Amino acid sequence: MSDIAAQLRSLEVPVDPGRQASLEIEVVNSSDVVEQYRLEVVGEAEPWSTVEPPTLSLFPGERATATVRFAPPRRADLRPGRLPVAVKVIPTTDPAASVVEEGILVVGSFQAVTAELLPQTVESRRAGRVGVAIDSAGNFPVPTGIRARDPADALVILVRPRQLTLAPGRAHFVRLRLVPKHRFLRGSPKPHRYRVQVEPEGGTPIVLDGTYTQRPLLPLWLLALLALAIIALVWFKGIKPLVESAAKGAVQPALAANAAQSAAVQQRLANTNSAVAGLGSAVNAVAKKVGVTTIPPTTTKPTTVKPPVVKVFVPTTAPTTTTTTSTTTTTIPPFVNTNFSHLLETVAAPINGSATTTYTVPTGDTLTASSFVFQNLQGASPDAPSPTGELRVSELLPGAPGPQNLFFLGLGPLTFQPLNLSTPLVLPAGSVLSLQVSCTGQASCDVGMYVGGTLRVPNG
Repeated sequence: MSDIAAQLRSLEVPVDPGRQASLEIEVVNSSDVVEQYRLEVVGEAEPWSTVEPPTLSLFPGERATATVRFAPPRRADLRPGRLPVAVKVIPTTDPAASVVEEGILVVGSFQAVTAELLPQTVESRRAGRVGVAIDSAGNFPVPTGIRARDPADALVILVRPRQLTLAPGRAHFVRLRLVPKHRFLRGSPKPHRYRVQVEPEGGTPIVLDGTYTQRPLLPLWLLALLALAIIALVWFKGIKPLVESAAKGAVQPALAANAAQSAAVQQRLANTNSAVAGLGSAVNAVAKKVGVTTIPPTTTKPTTVKPPVVKVFVPTTAPTTTTTTSTTTTTIPPFVNTNFSHLLETVAAPINGSATTTYTVPTGDTLTASSFVFQNLQGASPDAPSPTGELRVSELLPGAPGPQNLFFLGLGPLTFQPLNLSTPLVLPAGSVLSLQVSCTGQASCDVGMYVGGTLRVPNG
């Protein structure tokens, strides 16, 4: 039977994630035979621990020392605090006679917070919506504040929430609403620069810069339509009656002259018929005296004389002085592409609860979705229960018989899941994008889906 004695030189060793620490173990061969011993690290620290040398060959009564090195990784699941560690010494000839020496690793804490503005640029007429994605890769909860300001004091920025605790290894989503203090009806778009500051407690603040472009309340096409309506109103209410009155005034004298000329012709024709009738009577009287056959009187048929046609030119517009003006016409495209960002948030009750949130593409617009970000908003604290269930994303196109499923995701492992599409999803006007959440666990399910891309809208 093999006799063995082992002892750690230090029972407690501090170590920071991402760095190395070591301790020594002494092994004594108390047997009367030459023995080889294999050294192994047992416990949670085994994947990131090494022993140098891994084996010791000792003569009877001989002792030797090995070094155990610990290199804990910078991972969120490696929580700070006291971590038990053990080194097992196994004799080759008699493994059943193995001994285990135990110690303590004091794991330090580390902070790793990153943040991103989604999207960095946004534009609208009344208010803009922006999200801040915050990731915590550290190994302990970090209280964090979020502040936003506009250096020009032209925006009112609403932040929700302003304070939160970043759970280790989790992603969080903060919503911003950008409201301009002063609006304008027409003119060129006005860009406003703003800044968001993420301030983790005990860490370096993260500064994010963004741009909000404020568009006029009245688009250019609406102004053009109003101008055309005013021109039409002036024509029908003012210019057209004047033209018609001038045309009637020009025709009346010509019609009166035509009527007088027709009356004179009819009178001359009547006088001619009377003269012819008298001449016929005289001829018959003379013929009767000389015994000649009577000539029947001849009567001239009244002839209807058509009045002469009077052609009158009626101008289409009132006489005005013509002025030649040289103008330059600029072709305006009917549609423009704008950056698009929208957040769908759905809260489902626990134990087989279900909820759905939808977004409908406005009339005249076309949405091209190129990126999605899914976030499980429930359980921001590490002590909160994790919800279980699934989320489903579907689309319903105009005229389609029913919705078409796009994505399925389980809520158990979901924290912060970005998804970039190699082929963007094109949704015409009237299309409906749905986020449905089915909750099966004991905790409610609060799920957010951020949709990013471009929106094709009428220009103006």
